[in-house]
Amino acid sequence: MKEALNVSRIGNDVIGRSVSQKYTPRYTYTKEDVSSLKPIMKSVNINTLTKSIPNGLTLTAKLNGDFNLFHYIKGVGIYSMNRYGTTRGKNLPHVQEVMNMLDQTGIHEAVFLGETYSVTNEKMDPLPTYIHKIRSEDPQLLKDIRVVFFDLVMVDGKRIAQPYDFRLSELESWIHNGQQVHVVPNIKVNSLQDVEIFWKEWVESGNYEGIVARDELGNIFKVKPHKSVDAVLIGINKKDTLKEGIVTSVCMALMSPEGKFVKLSDVTVSDAKLKKALFNFYQTRIIREDKNTIFIKPEVIFEVGYIDELKSERPVFAAGLNPSGNMPFVSLVSPKILRLRDDKTVNPKDLSLSQVEFESNV
Repeated sequence: MKEALNVSRIGNDVIGRSVSQKYTPRYTYTKEDVSSLKPIMKSVNINTLTKSIPNGLTLTAKLNGDFNLFHYIKGVGIYSMNRYGTTRGKNLPHVQEVMNMLDQTGIHEAVFLGETYSVTNEKMDPLPTYIHKIRSEDPQLLKDIRVVFFDLVMVDGKRIAQPYDFRLSELESWIHNGQQVHVVPNIKVNSLQDVEIFWKEWVESGNYEGIVARDELGNIFKVKPHKSVDAVLIGINKKDTLKEGIVTSVCMALMSPEGKFVKLSDVTVSDAKLKKALFNFYQTRIIREDKNTIFIKPEVIFEVGYIDELKSERPVFAAGLNPSGNMPFVSLVSPKILRLRDDKTVNPKDLSLSQVEFESNV
């Protein structure tokens, strides 16, 4: 957040309102700032979470939306920015609704974190449908856009250091009764029964894909009905089926904080269309090969579902996917490709090792 804020540019290009000189924000936000604010979460399953309930645990419902930073400036308006740097604001009804609510408060400037998504008949859309709607200029489609706010970062130039449940309560005092905007469903846990009720209400019966649990120490856990991990494709396993023009097995990896690739597992490709697509894809992206694997440029990220993890020494690869030793980690039991994650990029945060429960296994 080093760049001085050009209030006029934001006012004219994004928000479309006159610029107030009564309050001058200090910074404009960059896509790097947005990425740095995205929570780093460790995956656990619901059974692990309920074995021992940490003190001060707060649960929020989790959805698969577009992570955005929202920057409100009184007298100017509000804009949103995702981690790719896409900035939106002017003429979007959900942004206008947030702005109208905050204009009623005494806040001059605030930064929020939220997930933007869309619905059809109040049922959450797949991500590609959301992207189509948010890019549309069709007023009817834009009415389907929703925002769920889940954190408060800054108010009037001061970073918020209070506990998470305090930040949620502040959000709820400002964002309420919205048609397109709301604060994430949440609960401060007092017992195991609270977890079970929240899970049934928002995951089993609701639109949400899981829950996020935060403890008093600042640890953040992602809890889904089935285990899954976002991993990058680094290799095509050599099989006789390559002679038939199809790929039936691939090598997936995560990334260490230093940016090295850690092999996660070999994963069987079962979808017929994907088998053919991967065969055409990999041939122009070959980096090197060994006896068992053709290593390719790490570009494609898949969500991989699995049953469990097993302790295992895993190969580590440096630049050029060259071998760089081994490390204690895990391999996956019965992994399968669930979907393409084209909303993710190849970086240590999106492909974090902490997505997998491995510390207790090694």
